[in-house]
Amino acid sequence: MGCVMKQTGKNSKTAIQINQEPDRCSGCGACRDICPVSAIKMEENEKGFLYPKVNVDMCVYCGKCKDTCPLNRTTSGTEPIFYAVRIKDIEKRMKSQSGGAFTILAENILSEDGVVYGAAVSEKLKVQYLRVTDVQELEKLKGSKYVQADLGNTYTEIEKDLKAGRTVLFSGTPCGVDGLLSYLDSKKIDQNKLLTCDLICHGVPSPLVYRKYLDYIRKTNGEPTTFVFRDKKNWGWRQQAESYVIDGKLYSSQVYTSIFSSNLALRESCYKCRYATVIRRSDITIGDYWGVEKLLPEMEKDDTGISLVMIRSEKAVNYLLKNEEQIEIWESEKSKSFQWNLAFPTLKPRETELFWNNEQKQDIRFLIRNYVYSQMRKQLESDRITVIHDGKEEVVQFLLNNEIRKVIIFGRVGKETETVWESIRDSEVQVIGFVDIFEEYPEATKVFDLSIVSFEEAKSQILKGDAIAFLTDETNMVDIQRKLYRNKIPFKKMIPISFVLQGGI
Repeated sequence: MGCVMKQTGKNSKTAIQINQEPDRCSGCGACRDICPVSAIKMEENEKGFLYPKVNVDMCVYCGKCKDTCPLNRTTSGTEPIFYAVRIKDIEKRMKSQSGGAFTILAENILSEDGVVYGAAVSEKLKVQYLRVTDVQELEKLKGSKYVQADLGNTYTEIEKDLKAGRTVLFSGTPCGVDGLLSYLDSKKIDQNKLLTCDLICHGVPSPLVYRKYLDYIRKTNGEPTTFVFRDKKNWGWRQQAESYVIDGKLYSSQVYTSIFSSNLALRESCYKCRYATVIRRSDITIGDYWGVEKLLPEMEKDDTGISLVMIRSEKAVNYLLKNEEQIEIWESEKSKSFQWNLAFPTLKPRETELFWNNEQKQDIRFLIRNYVYSQMRKQLESDRITVIHDGKEEVVQFLLNNEIRKVIIFGRVGKETETVWESIRDSEVQVIGFVDIFEEYPEATKVFDLSIVSFEEAKSQILKGDAIAFLTDETNMVDIQRKLYRNKIPFKKMIPISFVLQGGI
């Protein structure tokens, strides 16, 4: 937290003043948990992040909070050995965010009557830490949680478990792991039975922004009963989309994942993260192995996920390989394992302060329209979706430049589809047909002169390489992509075209 001891009254035992330094404090809460008189509470600031606050009337000026804060301790990490890992059980892998490395570690810990701590989404959709002792409960800890989790009394609970002789796995952000280790060091707790696992972390978004997004969903669609931050089951490993269920119906969106990816709502300390390095205190670091095809070319077309694993202790090796027959493992190299957030903190966008200033005045719809969509647009233009800004000629030129001569249009009858059809009709590009993805207009040919083809017929021609799926409806792009992908049409066979995003969400 970056704190300093300072006498604030005539009585020398009156106070310790905490200099919160929001660009340094990660909110780990080690200072709160170490305080012998419970004089420190974690309170939410105006951005929704927790920071320590001292009750000066209770403070005994012992200095334990200052000594325990990871920012005030001199510790050194260890250079890791790099591996690519995935669990062989495809069902377990698909329930994991990447390759199932966490599942492997957790199951091996639980098999010894151990305890696992990790972030979970509660029934009320709050993200908080959960103590798990049964493999059936382990499902709650799997998957990414793109929001800062509430650690609660996790550090003190782990202390009790270690004192009782139980084996413990703690999984969390690198700052959370460092906070735990600093707390246990201060308490002089034996850590031989503790396995620490941290993540390749992009940064932690604000719980306040997450709550506002949930409120927006409630107002527009109803009460969600589940929330998955990154839906691998329906979208695949390489895609970013959240999903939630309302009244038994599955909804998908890329709004919250875009909030996360925009970097606008991260904790201030994330922009100066001291853990954006491979040298850390944890036993093991795990995350998505982006770029794995550099090590394993055959993985280029695999979309079930694979983990990058960095091992720093013999303890980690033992728990990873305890049931070696259940996993596939390849030794990697540092040069082939490079991930941006293992070398640099996340860059702070120029619009961040403006975003937060407006966050206090505007509802989530305003923020999404004016900030997140602008970030989405930049990403779309540099990634899979081409954003058409102006005339019809630009559509044709884009297709010709990419040597696309045959397309099947997916969308719904409306302005965008008609504009695309009018653009292509008299060009060198052949439109084989139109698929009304929502089946709302069975007589769509009466609206414009374009043959309707069935979804199965279109799928057959696309998979044979006779045509490319041409997506036109920006407002429903996520649903269209998801439907095609679930029907085994790979993303490289899709050409999403979006006109400049306008209006509400």
